[in-house]
Amino acid sequence: MIYITGSTGRLGSEAVKRFPNAKKIKRGDSLDFPNATAIIHLAGSLNFNDENDLWESNVEYTRKVVAATPKNARLLYASSIAVYGKILAEIPADEETFCHPDSTYAKTKHEGEKIALQHPNAVALRIAIIYGTDPKFKEFYTFLRRIERGRIFIIGNGKNRIPFVHVQDVAHAIKNAINAPRGIYVISGESVEQEKAYQMAAKLLGVPAPKMHVPLWIAKLFSLAGLIPADHISMLYHNRMFNCARAKKYLRFKPRPFQTGLKELVAAYKK
Repeated sequence: MIYITGSTGRLGSEAVKRFPNAKKIKRGDSLDFPNATAIIHLAGSLNFNDENDLWESNVEYTRKVVAATPKNARLLYASSIAVYGKILAEIPADEETFCHPDSTYAKTKHEGEKIALQHPNAVALRIAIIYGTDPKFKEFYTFLRRIERGRIFIIGNGKNRIPFVHVQDVAHAIKNAINAPRGIYVISGESVEQEKAYQMAAKLLGVPAPKMHVPLWIAKLFSLAGLIPADHISMLYHNRMFNCARAKKYLRFKPRPFQTGLKELVAAYKK
């Protein structure tokens, strides 16, 4: 029997399609896993403004899930590339790259990952910025709307690379991780230049590409004013690239080109 936590979330909603017979575990349910062959732990918090919720959801709940997981069952933990910090120790980064979590969210995911890896049959997937066509990915629809209306700016010189990965590709990796060697896997698609990503989206939308550049400190003022979340500023500004050779070898991970996924997203946005 396979159990999945976080089955109603953005990633969980896609992952459950690969495991139609899995039992869905909700917060508050008893953490009892009889006859478990795998526990897919996708539940967590993205509530960046609530530190207590981040620690409770990403650390303490993970601790409870791990404690309840039978030793012979596969435990899969959905981690994040946030554990590396905003500035990577090396480019491209891989599973061996030093982690320097530098936000509350990053620290809670790193701690949750360490707890999960204490299990003798654990896999942790360090997942890049997930996107997809589901309306739950509302921030991507917001960015498309801002590009369409000419209300977007480029932070810095726009040459930094942003690591995206399609939710369907992550779900496929999760399925294959059930029987893969234990350990850590980086799950990221291609890293696309910030300005180029905007240009690609604008072309698909049939509007002029954004031209205005602003320094980071001005972008942060927009964040302080509540116009753009601080974590989105961080996501867009820093240069991050990843080597996913291990995932490609053992998980048969084949991320689609960003332009392909972006076409799907824009098509859904236009409906």
